[in-house]
Amino acid sequence: MTEPTTDFIQVVDGALSAPFCQALIDAFEASPHRVAGQTGAGVDESKKISTDLYLNQHPEWRPALQEIQKATTLHLAEYFKRHHFALIAPMALTVQHPETGEPTALTHDNFDTVGAPRPWT
Repeated sequence: MTEPTTDFIQVVDGALSAPFCQALIDAFEASPHRVAGQTGAGVDESKKISTDLYLNQHPEWRPALQEIQKATTLHLAEYFKRHHFALIAPMALTVQHPETGEPTALTHDNFDTVGAPRPWT
């Protein structure tokens, strides 16, 4: 059985190239689309101090967003194998049982037999 983990933060060194990251930082700094970071209640600097940029809202960011999504997708399967609670609790996934074909709620107890064998990519 997969051992549960308590830290869902993972760094994947080299997922994006250093030149790509620098170009992304430079483009972010120069972007006229940057806005004050918001919480659910709007801008509240007592809770969040950041500058945000919503890449999916601006066509000129599409190539960068696609590159980020490609890198993320590549490493997502391994991430969820290691941190399967990220699939279980927030998403409450129901998957097809690999043997019976029946819809089955994904849980910690059945992840190794129901979740892990499933192709994620």
